[in-house]
Amino acid sequence: MDLLHRRLARMLTVAATFCVGLCVVAPAAAVHAAPAGASKYIPVAPYRILDTRFGQGFGRRVNASEAFTLALTNVDPTATAVVLNLTVTAPAAPGFVTVYPTGVPRPNASSINVDAAGQTIANLVTVQVGTGDAVDIFSQPSADLVADVEGYYVPSGTTEAGLFVPVNPTRLLDTRSPNPIHSGPVAAGGQVDIDVAGLATLPPDAQAAALKITVTESAASGFWTVFPTGAALPDVSNLNVEGSGSTIANQALAMLKSGHVTVYSQSGGQLIVDLVGWFTGPSSPQTEVGLFVPVSPSRLLDSREAPLGALPGHNRTAEVPVAGRFGLPATGVAAVVVNATVTQTVAPGFFALWPAETYRPDASSLNATRAGETISNHVITPVSTAGFGFYTQNGAHLVVDIAGWYTGGAQATVLPPNVPLTGTDGPPPTLPFAFSRLVGGLPTRWVCRPIHYTVNLGGYGEAFRPVIAEDVERLEAATGLVLIPSGDTTFMPTIDNNASFAPADGDLVIALGDSVQSDLVDGNVIGRTIIRFPNAPVIIRASVVIDMGDIKSVPVWSGTGLGPVLMHELGHAVGLGHVSDPTQLMNDTASPGGPKTYAAGDLTGLWRVGPAAGC
Repeated sequence: MDLLHRRLARMLTVAATFCVGLCVVAPAAAVHAAPAGASKYIPVAPYRILDTRFGQGFGRRVNASEAFTLALTNVDPTATAVVLNLTVTAPAAPGFVTVYPTGVPRPNASSINVDAAGQTIANLVTVQVGTGDAVDIFSQPSADLVADVEGYYVPSGTTEAGLFVPVNPTRLLDTRSPNPIHSGPVAAGGQVDIDVAGLATLPPDAQAAALKITVTESAASGFWTVFPTGAALPDVSNLNVEGSGSTIANQALAMLKSGHVTVYSQSGGQLIVDLVGWFTGPSSPQTEVGLFVPVSPSRLLDSREAPLGALPGHNRTAEVPVAGRFGLPATGVAAVVVNATVTQTVAPGFFALWPAETYRPDASSLNATRAGETISNHVITPVSTAGFGFYTQNGAHLVVDIAGWYTGGAQATVLPPNVPLTGTDGPPPTLPFAFSRLVGGLPTRWVCRPIHYTVNLGGYGEAFRPVIAEDVERLEAATGLVLIPSGDTTFMPTIDNNASFAPADGDLVIALGDSVQSDLVDGNVIGRTIIRFPNAPVIIRASVVIDMGDIKSVPVWSGTGLGPVLMHELGHAVGLGHVSDPTQLMNDTASPGGPKTYAAGDLTGLWRVGPAAGC
């Protein structure tokens, strides 16, 4: 049995500029006055400042729930913040460690988490310097602590050097793939030199690079060290691996030598290096954009507490505003430095932070390797005017603590707000919503299994593919269904073929076409969905076609653009019908000023055709 849906549209011709894909919106060119505390970065060849195993920096192993003061030796006395690589080793129990400015009460924040007794793990920490040119360190479990200085920030106004420039995550090296630097695992005791400036087209006098260092397929337990090329191997570490076959990542604000860094491996394994930003040298133009302003560690998000208080599930995104919070100004924030933690992970998977309401880049900020894990990572993320997003692939509690921010302009948002986070009971019940069809009093919907979908771009270009991916993610977030991309197809839905596409095309076809390619979108119909189901409330196949001939020139996120129109049709594809309320996306008529994403009634209906309704 087939069921057809159409969507009518009142069309408005609007000149459009598209920004789809991994667009980078440049921050504002200037900040009119450097704020109090604004500072530039001074990288150093890394050196050890704390090792409780040998009484360096603190005379003994740290007791459980004990705090101590660490003097910042060889750090400029005017420093406003210091960058430390902190390692916890041989903890007596799971727990956290917090580094915070001396002279202030211990904040509700963490700098690193340990998941089990005996674990060795490292994390980068940026922390405001307190009274007496020192920082305090609190350890919840009894443990040994090791800290290495990578650099520090000193007060500055307009300057050339030491300013942070964020970039889209750029892969510099992956030894698992053929490349001209180093292919294959790094041997135990081996090292790899990386021309960061050359690979990323940075000025040759760039002073430091913000790198994400990932080790995978480790050969054995051991440590890895990042240091300026040409220098002697320092007695420091950046990350630690435990056992063979493990994967771990950490960030480094690494000093460059003529644009190069070297990575040393004590024990061997595969190495992945990504660039997320860099710090200017003396040849750069004078500006105050990219100065760092430290703040005392403060908690921006904790999904374990109100207002959410429930674990975010598969494919969910928390939007985290930053403007005006914890001393940050309402404008002039280009990026933030945070410690991102995930806990009670549902399954292995990745997590990402990026400017909110922009397209999520194809890069991760931290990774979980098993269910039930707690792990954190130092992250520098640009922000938009809506703040930043924190995405979980498979579900986990999300915790974010801020350490400071960089001056500049926030990126413009290009997407509507994300589907709001909800707990296991779904969104608050809200009308109106309607189902496509009831069979035996039950709504027609998919069973609880992954839905494989294919895409036919219909010749309308790759620029629209990220819009389709964004819509699918929003549908997943709203329903709890899992949609799996299965490549492209040439199938174009028509009246004659209905949803009779080949099994190789998967369960759902999403097609961009026009009235020439498909007679399903003639006249003023800009979208049509066909669902196929037996005489039972189960959808077994569906196809969607969008009339790009009518809407290709409309801004993709206007009410009659591809984004909302396709989301509407995907609502039909999973079992929703039309409503007569123009505030809901499932309204039967599209208008340029109409909803741009699912509204409250839509979300209630979508939740009720998802796995929460039972299998």
